Amino acid sequence: MTSTKNIENYIASNRQNAFNALRLKSKPKEIRVYVESVSDIGFWYSILEPYEKKIPIKFRFSAYSNDLTTGKDNLKKLFPETGPYLIICLDSDYDYLIQSELAKTIKKNPYIFQTYAYAMENLKCYAENLNSLCVKATNSTDNKIDLSAFLKEYSQIIYLLLIWNIYFEFIKKPSEFSRDEFCKIVTFGDVTPDKCDISPSNYPEKLNIIKKSVSIKLEIFTENNSFIAFSKQLNELGLNETNAYLFMQCHALYDFISKFLIAICDALKIEHKTELNALAEKIKTKTDKGLEEIKIELNEKTGHYFNSIIPVTFLLAANDKFTDCFLFKKITADIENYLALFKQKTQGLNHV
Repeated sequence: MTSTKNIENYIASNRQNAFNALRLKSKPKEIRVYVESVSDIGFWYSILEPYEKKIPIKFRFSAYSNDLTTGKDNLKKLFPETGPYLIICLDSDYDYLIQSELAKTIKKNPYIFQTYAYAMENLKCYAENLNSLCVKATNSTDNKIDLSAFLKEYSQIIYLLLIWNIYFEFIKKPSEFSRDEFCKIVTFGDVTPDKCDISPSNYPEKLNIIKKSVSIKLEIFTENNSFIAFSKQLNELGLNETNAYLFMQCHALYDFISKFLIAICDALKIEHKTELNALAEKIKTKTDKGLEEIKIELNEKTGHYFNSIIPVTFLLAANDKFTDCFLFKKITADIENYLALFKQKTQGLNHV
């Protein structure tokens, strides 16, 4: 039973099940899904929606709040109320890696799903799909930067420092090396998009700056048996030298990648516009068309090009092409387990 005294605030799986009993039998049963914030709904909907026809059921999403406060801490209040008809979806942060008490609670509860990556933003930045985002944002396949290789190199640079950052969380001494300090070191000292000035022309130099900063910071740390054992634990949970970006603080990564994608796409768009201008100049010398006619055609082609593309920031925000990521497979395994349990618990009940 819920500890909430006001019946209007009573939210639980059993209550949602009672509502379903009042629905027409032809209607799919509703499952309440609570997430950390409204901005998380699209992400989790894209993951859960394909399963709706399997039972059938209908997922109804909302950000849980009884006082306008949302977030992970607020969602914890709903943990005791979960069940077949009420599930929770949240970011793992560092909890999964340090195997915190919260992580253990989540692991035991089949009605709570987590990202396993630090947050949903990390999965949106999944390395294997970023090149395709640039193609969609520019209608150009001339990108000279392999973003998958870039993020692997970036991960190799930050890997050991990330382990130290997580380790201090693990031993409950986060002030000795805070997440904010870590983020400043690995994102050029400023995590805001307008100041993370990485570009297609200077990214090797920028990576070298990060590498030097990381090396300087690592010099103050001394490995011990506890740290070595913890590192092995992180490896067993999936963190390695090529995917460290998936486990770092989400907003630092997302802003960093977003700025880089903007710079790459801007360069490709300028290149395309330059090609159109060069073509117009060539036409001037080989046709009888007047300058005004050529100018009109050039403007039409330029306008058509820019009207046919989507800002890369929009594509990144809506990106759900991370299904090849090994962490996504852990999420789907949890969902499959939930669906099997749902069928088992509701089988033979008249109201299902």
